[in-house]
Amino acid sequence: MKYKPIVWVGLGILVAVGIALVWPDGLSRPRGAEATSSTAGDAGPSPSADRLRPSTLSALVDGRRPLDYAELLAGPVASDAELQDYLEKRGRSREALVAVGLLAGDDDLLREAAERFPDDPQLQFLAISRGLFPDRQREWVERFKAAQPDNSLAAYFMAGEHFKSGDTAAALAELRRGAGLDSFRDFAGEAMEAMESAALDLGHRQLDAKLRSTFGLEMPYLKQFRETIAQLERVQGEAGRPEEAAKLAAIGAAIGNDLSQGSGNRLVINQAIGMSIEQRFLESLDPDGQYPYFADTPGVLLAQIEADRKRMVEGIEGIGDFETVMTTSDEGTVLGYLERIRLYGEVDANEWLRLQLGDRGDR
Repeated sequence: MKYKPIVWVGLGILVAVGIALVWPDGLSRPRGAEATSSTAGDAGPSPSADRLRPSTLSALVDGRRPLDYAELLAGPVASDAELQDYLEKRGRSREALVAVGLLAGDDDLLREAAERFPDDPQLQFLAISRGLFPDRQREWVERFKAAQPDNSLAAYFMAGEHFKSGDTAAALAELRRGAGLDSFRDFAGEAMEAMESAALDLGHRQLDAKLRSTFGLEMPYLKQFRETIAQLERVQGEAGRPEEAAKLAAIGAAIGNDLSQGSGNRLVINQAIGMSIEQRFLESLDPDGQYPYFADTPGVLLAQIEADRKRMVEGIEGIGDFETVMTTSDEGTVLGYLERIRLYGEVDANEWLRLQLGDRGDR
């Protein structure tokens, strides 16, 4: 797997949030690393909560507290009676249970859906990521891997289970396999679409429904992902030979790339976490060392990362205050932005918003 440089575009504010919540050590991305076949401590403090939203906002430049989009939304999704009526009218279908469960944050509804439809990959993913069946977690991971053999996220979940059971060799094999896949599927798009549809059916106007479905999506699996990476770092730190440590660093970098530049990069928080992972593993190597797994020395690659970071901050400063932009823009602009997140990913949506602000003269 080759790493290709990407140019930071759009807003980029959310990158800082992913790092602050999960890996606080900065932004990164190696270039030219390849996952290798080989036999990876601590990845920083735990997130403040296991509910990581894809676009919690933070002012990277001036350090203000994150903006919670719930403050922009009036009241709860619906009353308990209204939610139950919605479910009963739809026969407590799989779609209705998933939509309301995600929209209301009701794990009981999601658990009901998973028990009734255990072969559904999205419900398998939700069962794992939300810990709906803590005593049967591995069973659900094995189901998910069988149903989604080409999904790198399933491999990462399986690696985590192997680490828990003490089977390091099997865990590393799954990480290598996952890093070599080109399909990171977390069902975010499907979840957003279901949540928006349910919110509309419950009587919310379009903007409210899009805000709830986009900024209300919870991503607890990122915390699990972090714990697996911490184990890889631990194994790398215990490697007896430098060449083994370097091979493990290349695996870690490839995993980070899966989030930052690969198929898992549609949400910026994923990119932020991926870049941070890549930087951590890159920094574990001799900055002047020559490694067959990278296109250049770690020192050169880190300098490229710093250049990217500078461009990112300059881009943020050029946008101005994002919270003000989102709360003062016309509804069409906000709807267009949210729809582009859904269709094309946050980077594209942020670039579109930057262009809209340029046309409007807002800075």
